[in-house]
Amino acid sequence: MPGENDSLLASPQDNDNFHTPRENITEKSRRRLERILDSTLAVLSPSPTKYGAIHSDDEPLSLTLGSDAIFADSDSDSNSSSNFIAIEFYPSDSEQVEMPNSVWGAIPLIRGRGDFRTRPSPRSTKNIIVDSLSTAATAKSPQRKPKKKPSHNFDFDEFEQRSTTAKLIKKLVSSTPSVVLASMLNLMLCVPFGSAFFPISWEPFPTSRAIGLKMWFFSTAISQLTFTFTSEFDCAMGMMMVENIPFMHAIAEIITSHQGTTMSALSTTIIAFGISTIVVGFTFFALGYFNLGSIVYLFPKHVIVGCIGGIGVFVVTTGLEVSTGLHFEATIASAEQFFDFAVAKLWLVVVILVVILRIMLLVMERKDKAFPLLSPLFFISITPMTFILCKVAGISAEEARSSTFFFPAPTPEELANSNNFEMFTLIDFKKCDWEAIRLCIPTIIGLTVFSIMHVPINIPSLSMSTGVESNMNKELIGHGISNLLSGLGGGCQNYMCYSNSVAYWKAGGGGKTSSLCITAMSLFFFFFGQSITAFVPRCMAGTLLVHVGLDLFLEGVYFSYNTGFDFLEYLTIWGIVITMSLGGMTFGLTVGVISAAIGFVVNASIHLNPIRGSMVATTLRSQRFRTRAAREILESEEHGRSKITIIQLQSHLYFGNLARFNDEIKRVVNEGITNRGIAGIILDFSLVNGIDSSAAQSLVKLRDFFVKSGILFCVFVTGRGGEAGFPCTFELTESLRTDAVVSSDLDSALAFVEDGLIALQAPGLEKENFVDYAHRSRLMVVGVGGGGGSGEVFEEENDNATIAISCLNAYMAGSEVDGGGRGGVERAAEKIFSYFECVMVEENEVLWRQGEANNVFAALTILGKYKSVLESEAGTTEEIEGGDIIGLHDLCLGEMIRSGRRISTVTCTSNGLFWKLSEVNWKLMVKEKPELALRLQQVCLNLSMHRIMHCSNRIFETRCLPV
Repeated sequence: MPGENDSLLASPQDNDNFHTPRENITEKSRRRLERILDSTLAVLSPSPTKYGAIHSDDEPLSLTLGSDAIFADSDSDSNSSSNFIAIEFYPSDSEQVEMPNSVWGAIPLIRGRGDFRTRPSPRSTKNIIVDSLSTAATAKSPQRKPKKKPSHNFDFDEFEQRSTTAKLIKKLVSSTPSVVLASMLNLMLCVPFGSAFFPISWEPFPTSRAIGLKMWFFSTAISQLTFTFTSEFDCAMGMMMVENIPFMHAIAEIITSHQGTTMSALSTTIIAFGISTIVVGFTFFALGYFNLGSIVYLFPKHVIVGCIGGIGVFVVTTGLEVSTGLHFEATIASAEQFFDFAVAKLWLVVVILVVILRIMLLVMERKDKAFPLLSPLFFISITPMTFILCKVAGISAEEARSSTFFFPAPTPEELANSNNFEMFTLIDFKKCDWEAIRLCIPTIIGLTVFSIMHVPINIPSLSMSTGVESNMNKELIGHGISNLLSGLGGGCQNYMCYSNSVAYWKAGGGGKTSSLCITAMSLFFFFFGQSITAFVPRCMAGTLLVHVGLDLFLEGVYFSYNTGFDFLEYLTIWGIVITMSLGGMTFGLTVGVISAAIGFVVNASIHLNPIRGSMVATTLRSQRFRTRAAREILESEEHGRSKITIIQLQSHLYFGNLARFNDEIKRVVNEGITNRGIAGIILDFSLVNGIDSSAAQSLVKLRDFFVKSGILFCVFVTGRGGEAGFPCTFELTESLRTDAVVSSDLDSALAFVEDGLIALQAPGLEKENFVDYAHRSRLMVVGVGGGGGSGEVFEEENDNATIAISCLNAYMAGSEVDGGGRGGVERAAEKIFSYFECVMVEENEVLWRQGEANNVFAALTILGKYKSVLESEAGTTEEIEGGDIIGLHDLCLGEMIRSGRRISTVTCTSNGLFWKLSEVNWKLMVKEKPELALRLQQVCLNLSMHRIMHCSNRIFETRCLPV
């Protein structure tokens, strides 16, 4: 009953209303019911969560099945004894299924996004519903109500067949307009571009020029079929890559100049087209297979825009050639020929149609009414309007064709001898001139480079327009397969056409079935397209080409103006357009690449300053602890850090900016010498990514300039740790070693210059670092000694406790908190040390791990080396040597500012010894000797401030200094 278990079906044994067991329904009928339910659940819309049930009372239950469903909440009381389950399917055109009365217990169902489930039954919804329907379909009327016998004449086969057929018919009918639109777009684009596959100047052409249409549709059909099964876009429309027609003309002209206009030349040309397509396909596939899809974004945008503008000029001239049937050249004789009235009337019609179309588009844009199908419908209407005008004027189709208003119709002989597979029979390797193929290699390379420029434009644009997340590498693999298949058949390059795909998508197109229909239509045009072109007016093809060419040209040179390109880049765009128009596509693309390289050099030298900044090291200090006397020297205006100048360089240092950073560094040095004097200079290369040989040799000359200027300490910082050196192949480290020092980091360089300044005023004082035993030469300097220091006082046989007390003396003296003189510091250090205990550690032993909260102690390292690692960061480590105090921050200030867990993992990298102050002894010190605990806390604060003010944090920033 619903009140007892509303998630499970009530069995016949539990309900007196049931008299027929479920076994009465056949297994075959049950499987049919499952298939029906699967189809029904698959089409349910993702509406908000609803509840529902199939319900029954004393009347026969009606179950309406359709293409969508909504489950309505049940208002029945959970304790009610009425059995109910209700599902309402709609809309119309559905099948009515009559169910008997007196069915089963309640089944509240949850409608989620894309799934169904019962609450809280572990059984699947489909099984529960099928069980329910099965029982309902076989249940007999109750004995106590014989007047209402159930009907058992439900035909599952008929319902399933009619439902599937209706869905298929509905899908085909709904997708027909989009398929027709896509096919018409292909046909409309094929006529002008297919007719322009080979240069107009190739006369006599050894066969019908309609072969270009076959090559177009072959490549388009292959791409459409491939993208159907490989692309993530269900609206993807493949098309022959029309932008490559200029390269195809260049290949054809190279071959005809070498082999003539014979059939052998045509065979060589088609083989060259196939080879270029295979190369393009292999390139696409390799980029996608090796996950190098991002490499296509490396092409400079202004080069791509310039190529688009150059292609626009070519397409416009091709449109004029197609509309007149004459070859256009930039000569006076060609211009006179085009302005002859018999020829001018042909292209003037095209110009008038283009003007009308662009005015219509401008009006729609001004009214802010987007109608993406305006241009396609306009082009399609040209053909019927031409026939209507000819009919009104009394001009027959043959007369219009003789006046070259229509493309020539195939002669009866051509039709009789026509071969639908002619483009394949023309592939004859015996007639191929491989020397001509070799001459085409530069053009094929340019074609390949230009082909892969389309993908970073089309794929992201289509993804943005349709809202489909795409994988660039997967799409590249699809493009590779498509072009490889096309190339093996002698076809041309193809790609996913953005504009056609968007138009197809906006028309409601999509899905594999529709895409296969488009492929079938392309194959149909492949076989019968030659007959169709005879009824296409030249003005339609010319109008489309001129319109598209103008759009490309304006996109290249007009709409790109004031859109972020600087003067040099915009000048490059015009240069590419002009050179492509006059010298050909390969020459224009070469000019674009060279211009991009020149532009990079010029822009980098103008806009990118190789010097990040320069400063006087007055507020900087190294991490070496200094005695009071040493600090007084370094802080003095006359002899201290004010005599140190630091210059930080950045980015790439190369021949384009070496003059700039040379002049700037010399200016800073000269001003410093004049104003305050410079004893030491540090050049920091930590932010430099690369140095070419010209810049490296210039740095050697700068070193000589520093020496001649009287600067005593010259340090060059690599910023790369250890002996990595500078980021260049030139032996810069060895060249700078004379009269200069090469340091691995800024702190080491600053410590070296500080030592030099101290030694100038008090020789030997620079060695009196009070923890020099621990910080014995933090300088990683090429060719510079470790520095020795007072650490040598501690002989190995000395007592470790004496060493530890000396280190504590040094730290406490450095904290400047004791007014009782040196004796008071030493006594306090001995008292504090009494709370420490000695610990021996072995190599690879872990002192504490990152995140630990119950292992709190401080350690004064005496022997061995240690390493601190931030496990949550890649490669963030710090070396710890003897004489360092570690863990003091967590111990002394833990209750106030510690999060409760260790920040890093500390491991001993060699056998060592340290003195440990445990948390228990620390709390005992706080209780027994609070003044000693205060001293230790002040040492902790001094150490923390010392680390915060590290020069790598401080350089050109002030947030690391106390305010």
